[in-house]
Amino acid sequence: MNAQTWTSTIGGLLSSMPGQPGPGAGLDTGLVLFAGAAGFLIVLTLLARSFELKRSGFPWILALAGVGFAIAAGCLAAVCIYVKPHVAGMMIETWLVSLALAAVFLVILVPLGCFFLKSRYIAVALLLVVSSAAGAGAMLLMRAGHDAVAHGSDRFNDVKIRTDSVDKAIKEKK
Repeated sequence: MNAQTWTSTIGGLLSSMPGQPGPGAGLDTGLVLFAGAAGFLIVLTLLARSFELKRSGFPWILALAGVGFAIAAGCLAAVCIYVKPHVAGMMIETWLVSLALAAVFLVILVPLGCFFLKSRYIAVALLLVVSSAAGAGAMLLMRAGHDAVAHGSDRFNDVKIRTDSVDKAIKEKK
């Protein structure tokens, strides 16, 4: 497989993350990913400091997040490229990606977090789960906020068109 297959697969995985805009939504994917990454990093930093971990500084948190994301994206892309085509059925494909993500989390990311943060397995697992939930929540809130503002401006335009038509009708009657 060439590099384009890998990058397109990773791009497909990123576009299927929670909070991603649908086609024509007008919300930039990079902005949603930035909100998710910021939420993840802020919560992970605060939790690491509250747990009084030995390496709770932001450089260690950022290194863990960067290396962890790269490894997780690579492993999920490998599953999607090499295993998923051989599995028939949509439900099995969904479970396959979910199980692969859980295995990568338990076998690679949490021990990597133990190394980077100098902490115990359960503490790092808890930190990563809560921080991942915060990142996903930030992405969902970003999308919901954008949808609410877009829907409100659409309604405002509808009201403005109706008001203009009523004003025009009143001027014609005079």
